[in-house]
Parts: sequence; C-alpha cells; structure tokens
Amino acid sequence: MKIVVNAGHTKFGVGTGANGFLNESKETRKIAFELMKQLSDTKHEVIPCVFDKSSNNLKEAVDLANNKNADLFISIHLNAGGGEGCEVYTWQGKKTKEAVNVCANLNKLGFKNRGVKNGSHLFVIKKTKMNALLIEVCFVDNKADYDLFNKIGYTRIAEAIAKAV
Repeated sequence: MKIVVNAGHTKFGVGTGANGFLNESKETRKIAFELMKQLSDTKHEVIPCVFDKSSNNLKEAVDLANNKNADLFISIHLNAGGGEGCEVYTWQGKKTKEAVNVCANLNKLGFKNRGVKNGSHLFVIKKTKMNALLIEVCFVDNKADYDLFNKIGYTRIAEAIAKAV
C-alpha cells in the first residue's frame, strides 16, 4: 500500500496549529516522522508530506497525495477546544477499518475514544482521491491528555497508529 503521512501543520508562519500544554506543530512532527519510520519497516511505501513553511499547506498536501496516487492519506493533528481524547475524521464519517483501529489503539494507550467522525467538511478529507484519515491524537489544552501524552510518548502513539494500518 502507498501511504502519504502528513504532519498536519507548518513549523513557521501561517498554519502552525494549536498551542496549549502541547505545541501541535512540534508534536505532530515527532509522531509523523516516527510513524513514517515504522511504516517504512513494513511492506508499505511511505511518502512524507511535511511542510515547514507554506502559504497553503492543505492544498500542497492534497496535491502531493493525489499526484502520487496514494492508497491512504494520514494527517496527524492534536486537537484544541477543551475536549478530551482522540478522534479520527473520515469522508462522511465512514468507519473504515483503519479509522476504527486508530481510535481503539489510542484508547488502549489511555486516551478517551471519541470515535470516528464526519470530516467531509475538512479540506484534506474532501479533496483527496483516496481513503483519508485526519487523526486528532489528543487535546493540547487538556492537562490530563498532556500528562498522558508525555507518559506514553510519541513513539508509542506512532506505533498505535502504524498497527492500525
């Protein structure tokens, strides 16, 4: 399977993501790079999709995935807004095997399972031609999620996602 792995936000400038107890841009990069490493050790072809600076990283990510004829697009994010736990967005909230498994595996690590949700309104879900997952690992502004994230570490989080694929 050909998999595009996207760290969901830029490092500098516009689109750096949420901040709280965790910095989304910094932590999603750690997870994404570890996920790429773990998936590369399997039979999958992995295509990195990480932008340090971009005027439109969402369009660039979609264009890359579509042009590479990927089978799966995975975008790693950390949520904000006062919630708790993990969730995965898919086209029309379709409970694909991968999406359900990501939620279940992150839940096994201790994150509350918020489930698979309708992400049809999200640019990267709407515009990609392949199965796409936008994974919200946890909430940057929730102390319990922050503590759990630090206790578990990005390597185990990436492993949970890799095993789901």
